[in-house]
Amino acid sequence: MPAFRRDDADRGRPAAVPRLASALTLTFTRDDRGTEPADMWAYKDHWRDLAGAELDFGWLESAPAVSYHDMAEAVGRALGPETLAGIDLVVVAMTVADCRHASMAGALLGGLTDNDALVLGVSEQGAAAPFTALRIATGQLASGSRDRALVVVMEQSTLPPCPVAGVRPTRDAAVAMILETGPGPGARVGTPQITVTSRGADPDPAAAAPPAEPASPVRTLIAGPGLDGLAPADGVRLLTAEPGLPGAGVWATLARHLNTGEVDGDILVADRDPHLPYHCALHLTEVPSGTPPVPAATARNTPKELVP
Repeated sequence: MPAFRRDDADRGRPAAVPRLASALTLTFTRDDRGTEPADMWAYKDHWRDLAGAELDFGWLESAPAVSYHDMAEAVGRALGPETLAGIDLVVVAMTVADCRHASMAGALLGGLTDNDALVLGVSEQGAAAPFTALRIATGQLASGSRDRALVVVMEQSTLPPCPVAGVRPTRDAAVAMILETGPGPGARVGTPQITVTSRGADPDPAAAAPPAEPASPVRTLIAGPGLDGLAPADGVRLLTAEPGLPGAGVWATLARHLNTGEVDGDILVADRDPHLPYHCALHLTEVPSGTPPVPAATARNTPKELVP
């Protein structure tokens, strides 16, 4: 179990305010996968053991099969060694299972930092996983235990058939967010709020409002698919999540919104998981206008030699 670092010199230090210094969205296709589905024998054996019978892996052979390992390598290439060198906390949030289950994407990213980075992974929480990851990162930064954090939200679409109805990813994407403290550009990031509610989707959109009213007025609401049909208050601009990404979509929308410079006041990111009893919100204040230093990008326009 990983241990959080708290130096004696940090005790009594005034709480720092984390900033979202940059947000980068990477999208993927079959061309970005590092392992052919035919070679995923360990993954196939895993599913055979679970099913107790021979399975038809047609869904795997025809899928993109872009793993979280592939995404982590692409994030490392996109950020580059200079950016990663200053990271001392890596938190990876995964909303669905990986199609390359024997690899640990967070460890791969942590190895690129060369900064004794603490590496954590959040999964099995559905749409709440990214909010939990950001809650961990902001808590560590605010306490002074860490100085610079990388939070990566990953979502891949190569999944076996499932009889349970629900929103499944239809695309492959990763959103990398760098959080810092101290002076510099970037919106202030509040503490993510994760509220346990009644199980199942809420049939009444009006009852799916964000769990807490922020202290300052929100001008833009970014709503995930779990809040479909939500009507924002007067004067609030509503942005919806990127399609095909039930967990990462709101963060991709946030990154695009910030990188285009179309910002007008505070931002609230909110979502509700359709099956798990989680209702989540994150408030960003003092959002600067203009383009942050890291623009939106795709995985295929970065040189592969940056990652060993």
